[in-house]
Amino acid sequence: MTEVMRVQMAQIQERMVQMRADADAALERAVAAESRVKQLEQTLLEKENDTKSLRVKLDTSEDALDRTHIALRVATESVRALDVKAAQAAGQVAVAQHKRDRWEAKCEEIDAKYRGVKAGLDELDGQMEVL
Repeated sequence: MTEVMRVQMAQIQERMVQMRADADAALERAVAAESRVKQLEQTLLEKENDTKSLRVKLDTSEDALDRTHIALRVATESVRALDVKAAQAAGQVAVAQHKRDRWEAKCEEIDAKYRGVKAGLDELDGQMEVL
């Protein structure tokens, strides 16, 4: 072997050692990348599961909100109907109070007339006793 060939062989061996080192480093990076990918995939799966769970909760909450809204609408309608009935009852009470006031006034008038007539009769009775 000649000196040139030995130098070329040494250069080839150095190049092979460098290539092995590069290949080992690339393998380590690939293993690390695969590990990171698995970790990220697991995190993604967990996030997807969380998202599904939150969607179920959201759907449940929306359903509950819809039911509550319907119940509120029914209750509001009931309150309005009761307000109308209360207004009608208040009108009837006012009419009844007015009638009662008129009857009380008539009763007081009749009572006054009765007392006047009774006083007149008592006076007449006293005059008749004198006679």
